[in-house]
Amino acid sequence: MLKKEIEKIMKATGELAHSKIKRITQEKHGGLQLMPPKKDVCQECATKHKPNEPHNQESLYYQMQFQIKHGRFPTWEDAMAHCDEKTKVIWREELKGSE
Repeated sequence: MLKKEIEKIMKATGELAHSKIKRITQEKHGGLQLMPPKKDVCQECATKHKPNEPHNQESLYYQMQFQIKHGRFPTWEDAMAHCDEKTKVIWREELKGSE
């Protein structure tokens, strides 16, 4: 039941990999398995963005993968940890404006 609900959500958000993918991520959390994202999107957050831009902190895939690895949900600071300082400053300002 839960698996079908997750698949329905993922299909609706376009994050479900096509049916030919047979490799399933071996990371498990409470029985949940994450399918790998499509090849043409960021492999960390399953969203299309430039390498110097933050991961999509709101992506369900990113949140679950981060939770599995770190035992907590990601913040925007986590999502932009790989970015250069100039990009972080820009994003922090934009995020302040959206609060």
